[in-house]
Amino acid sequence: MSRSQLNRQIESGRGYLLTRLRRRELATRAPADCPHKNWDGKGEAYLALNVVLALGDQLGRRDRNRLRRRLLNTQVGGAWDYTDGGSGPDADTSASAIRALDRLGESIDLSGIATFVNPDSGLHNTFRVAGEYAGLQLPPQSRERHFGAHPCVLPNVWLLLHERGQLRDLPIDLQSGMQGDDGLWAAYFYLSPYYSTRLLCELLPDSGAAYDEPLRRTLNGLLGSDVPASATQTAEVLISLLEVARRFPERSEEIADRASELAARLRRTQREDGSWDGEVIWRFVHRTHPEPVDGFDHYRVHSTSLAVRALGSWQASCRPRSAGLS
Repeated sequence: MSRSQLNRQIESGRGYLLTRLRRRELATRAPADCPHKNWDGKGEAYLALNVVLALGDQLGRRDRNRLRRRLLNTQVGGAWDYTDGGSGPDADTSASAIRALDRLGESIDLSGIATFVNPDSGLHNTFRVAGEYAGLQLPPQSRERHFGAHPCVLPNVWLLLHERGQLRDLPIDLQSGMQGDDGLWAAYFYLSPYYSTRLLCELLPDSGAAYDEPLRRTLNGLLGSDVPASATQTAEVLISLLEVARRFPERSEEIADRASELAARLRRTQREDGSWDGEVIWRFVHRTHPEPVDGFDHYRVHSTSLAVRALGSWQASCRPRSAGLS
């Protein structure tokens, strides 16, 4: 395959994302068999970040300004609510929105994010509600434990603080159960451990030598894991590998081989409209609902933005011959 073919696939994905952005379809929906539709059509403040990252310079001034205004109009005291006012602000959506706005040229004061810090644990709780479960909460979910801090939300907040130059050390021992024996990192609200793993792989390579061993375990896990046939999870593993490669240049050959396999899978599974198949992004056990609520990537925005990011990063980092590109 040629680089020009890869460029066309990436640009096709970006064109798809631009269309969805202009239609205001950066949103999730519940699966058809889910009785709870409260979150349908919501989530732009959360989903915008990866779309902005995927589009890069292709996001023109008019579209940038429109998205920036929409995000600014939904903030409440420097924080964001996934449902745009229906369930209260959360740290995950807030961090995502602020990180997106940073890339759109709008710097938001971090005082809103600071309101999620639990003074007892020093961690950012996902929600502002204080309660018995105030520390780090590992899966499986329960209706009570969603009031604490969660391993899939904290890395997003830490990335925001890192990008702002306000993160000196991680306020937690990463050996506290966040990393599994397979080297992957625990998720709570997200169905795949590759979600948390990607965020920490974006963060930790720029951190101190104390994180070498956790990152080495992660790298071994990524190289040895049997990645599901999912565009989202394939893209997350590819992004993770390319990030970790910066820390372990001595393993560049095996990382490049694995990355090329994953990139080839993404290239084979792109849809004709430029998108990649979506899946359930998150599952929320809510205290007022007897059944879990799923956020399904109905418009294929999450999957496509990650796939475009992954292929773009792979193209920029790989050597043409070893990657099968001419």
